[in-house]
Order: sequence, then structure tokens, then C-alpha cells
Amino acid sequence: MNLRSLWKGLAGAMLLSALLANCTKIKSTDIGTDLLPAVDNVKTFDTTLEVITTNYLFGDSAIPQVGRAAANSVPPHMLGLINNDPQFGSSSAAIFTEFKPSYYPYHFEAKKDSLYLDSVVLCLRWNYTWGDTSINQQVNVYRMTDLLREDSAYPTNTRVRYSTLLGSRTFSPGILNDTIPTQREGKLTRQLRIRLNDDFGRFLLAQDSTPGSPYHDDTLFRQFFNGYAIVPQDGGG
Repeated sequence: MNLRSLWKGLAGAMLLSALLANCTKIKSTDIGTDLLPAVDNVKTFDTTLEVITTNYLFGDSAIPQVGRAAANSVPPHMLGLINNDPQFGSSSAAIFTEFKPSYYPYHFEAKKDSLYLDSVVLCLRWNYTWGDTSINQQVNVYRMTDLLREDSAYPTNTRVRYSTLLGSRTFSPGILNDTIPTQREGKLTRQLRIRLNDDFGRFLLAQDSTPGSPYHDDTLFRQFFNGYAIVPQDGGG
């Protein structure tokens, strides 16, 4: 290698070193920062979002069950009121239902002129309780104004109208696993029993099964009584 080639080589190396010494890493936000919006999809921000949800346990509609055989196929329904749950906020669940005679024409065991009222009680089977069982819950029973048709499906947020108060009970959910002895049925357990007023009981006893009367057939009975609205009024757990 001659001296001229050596100097050319050294000059080239010095130029390359100078270029490398002046090179710096380009950051994605260093160029045009004055043109980027406040949120540039590069920086990560921490925030809290408020979420409102609606839960449906059995699909998006409530389909009435038809016939006596369907009694055992009715899914469980929720009933009660929860205020200010730390995770789910406030929740309220009411039941709109009807109870009909098991056969038509329906008749009482005793003759009409021998009937007398002792009491009328609405009995609901209890499965389980979620929440604080020590906080009292009040449940009111009303006579429904609207008639739910058994051949129709209704959204779960349908507002059903009701009017006359038939009965009310305030109870602690912790007592729903109690037992009550009866002369006819033996021991009854796991029930919510709500005493309805005597005027309503006498109203039921006054009907009969003659043609054109409510107990004669299903159509007449549904025209006579639309059903019950079981609505929570107070509670917190």
C-alpha cells in the first residue's frame, strides 16, 4: 500500500466517524410535537369509565307459562330491593303473575251458603337469598290493572300497571327457611307467606261456577282477575 492510498483510507474513516458521532436516535414524539393533538395515541393515560349494565337471566323476554303441567317448568324469579351495593349499585325486582284454578268449572268443597272466610294467604316458594339477610324487606301485593296475555312475549323492562293494594309484609329474609305446621298439608317450609286482606278473600268466595261466572272457564276468570303484582317497597340488603 502506498502513502496516497493510506491517506485516502484514513480520511474516509475520519469522515465516517464524524458522521456516526453526530447521529442521534430519533424519538417518535420529537418531530412535529407542535402539530400533534393533546392525545397522540402514543402516551398512555389512566382514566375511570362509568358503566351502566342490565342483566337478563333468562333471555330478553318473559314468556308466560301455560297450563297446569307448566307449573314445574317455571324458572325462578327474583324479588326484592337492594340499595347502594358497592359493586352493583341499586337493584329492584318485582314479580307479575297470576294464579288460576286447576280445573273448570271450579267450585269450593262446601256449598256457597256454608262458606266463611278464615284468611287468604299468598304463598311463594323461596329458593335462596343473595345479600344481607338481616335487613328487613317490605313486599306489597297489588291487583294488576294490565292483563298479560299467555300467547305473547314481553320485554323484561315492560312496565305493568297495578292498582288496589291487597296485602303487605315486612320481614327479615333470614326467616324464610322456617317451618309452619298445617292440618291439611303437614309441614310447610321455605315459603314467603303474605296475608291478603279479608275483603279480597270475601270477594273471591262470592264468585261461583255457573255459566257466565268467573269460575266457569279460563276466559271468564282472566276477565275477572288480571293477576298479582308483587312489588318490593323497602329494604337495603
